[in-house]
Amino acid sequence: TSRFSFFSGLPCACDLPLAAMGAGRSRPQSDTLAVGGQARDVLKPLRGRLVLCSGEAGEVNAYKLADTAAPRLEPVARVPKVEGSTAVEWMVVHPALPRLYAFSSFWKPMKKVKAAETRHGELAVMAVDVAGGALSPLVSLDSGGHQPCAAACSPDGTQLAVAHYLDGRVSVFPLDGSGDPVAQGMRVLQLPRKDGEQVPDNERLMDGITGPLCHGLAFSPSGRWIATCDAGQGRIVVFPARAGDAPEPVVADVRAEALPVGRVQRRFLRRFGQRPRHAAFHPSGRYLYVLYEVANRITVHEFDERTGAVGGALQETSSGPIQDGCCLCMIAPSAAAEIAVSRDGNSLFVSNRGIRTRSSLASFAISSDGRLEPRLQTSAMGKSPRHFILHDSLLLAGLERSGAIAAFQCLSDSGLVPLATLGLGEAMAKKGPQCVQIFPAC
Repeated sequence: TSRFSFFSGLPCACDLPLAAMGAGRSRPQSDTLAVGGQARDVLKPLRGRLVLCSGEAGEVNAYKLADTAAPRLEPVARVPKVEGSTAVEWMVVHPALPRLYAFSSFWKPMKKVKAAETRHGELAVMAVDVAGGALSPLVSLDSGGHQPCAAACSPDGTQLAVAHYLDGRVSVFPLDGSGDPVAQGMRVLQLPRKDGEQVPDNERLMDGITGPLCHGLAFSPSGRWIATCDAGQGRIVVFPARAGDAPEPVVADVRAEALPVGRVQRRFLRRFGQRPRHAAFHPSGRYLYVLYEVANRITVHEFDERTGAVGGALQETSSGPIQDGCCLCMIAPSAAAEIAVSRDGNSLFVSNRGIRTRSSLASFAISSDGRLEPRLQTSAMGKSPRHFILHDSLLLAGLERSGAIAAFQCLSDSGLVPLATLGLGEAMAKKGPQCVQIFPAC
């Protein structure tokens, strides 16, 4: 039996008993569903690169773009699941070296479980051979916490930070000259409780939904700070990336003011809170964008690079469209998933997972003062776009409940243009991608 995610019907870092809302599943996509005759040419930046996918199957699968008339991904490598693991919820590619970091979880659905009763996550370090399409496991390490659900490399490639959902821990590994983590140098940071009490080692995991739950993190462009999303307590907690840079983390309470449309969505909001899920920095380092999973909102904040302080919201906007419903009070619910800013700092993108309605991708223009101007909404071309990756002028979205990847062209003036839906074969037909990466990253 599979465990069910917060909204989408598959496992995620916020597994809660809402399976009925996400029941049903789309059929596996065909190998390709090209949209427009130029898809093959626009996808050329993927040639000679690996598209990497992971998910609830617990495997890491690598694909290459086939040299065919219609766009198609062909499998070239597979790393089997770690025995006893639940999923590989996240992967990270080193920005300059041939290394892939994959994180396996071992948590299983139990109403009450102590930290001592389940395993920490596992970090698998792999060497990547693009020419041969090979993934070679090098070493496996304790990730430092329970259920690793997000991670990032520092901009200079010298550090790897890992967010753990269930116990609110952040592990920071130094990376050596080959891109390999130095386990002896790992630091473990703990999201603080609002009441100021310490989080005991035997803390019950998932005994409630309001404790420190680290759902996402991002390095500031300078690499000096790590901004983390505390989904349980509704906060952004900013840690210094290097030990000794600051005595205490900088904490900012964040929230969206507007109520979501729809009675069902508001019921979720009352029960689970707004849940700041992920955050993204502007390349200038002056602004931080926070995405709320249940509130379906984005808030824009000024960021002080000198102190690590997050300012009050400059702007608040919806992450996606009002979903279809039989009446206003029963608008179909949705859950925001991923957020990213383009490398040039001119565009912001968000994915929205619809429940019994269409999923979408939203694009925004970013003005000189960091504020957002909505562009056109775009269908995700499948179900539950949990994660996406930006590469050159492309956006690749992993369709968790469709077993496929949706490819889009990013246009600076109008947003996203659908290109193709790329099937992932039998390996991910039943349990689709939770994370998508591209190697080399640049």
